[in-house]
Amino acid sequence: MACYFDWIIIDLACATADLLNKVSYVTCDGEIREIVSIKMSSLKYKNT
Repeated sequence: MACYFDWIIIDLACATADLLNKVSYVTCDGEIREIVSIKMSSLKYKNT
């Protein structure tokens, strides 16, 4: 019975880790898009 609960805890830990990885990836992706957008805007204003 104790082994069964160990597997539940391991599964929950893995699911939590996967979720955190996805959240950090999305956050990082959003930050990169924001930086690129700012750079593109500054280039556009320099050329005008």
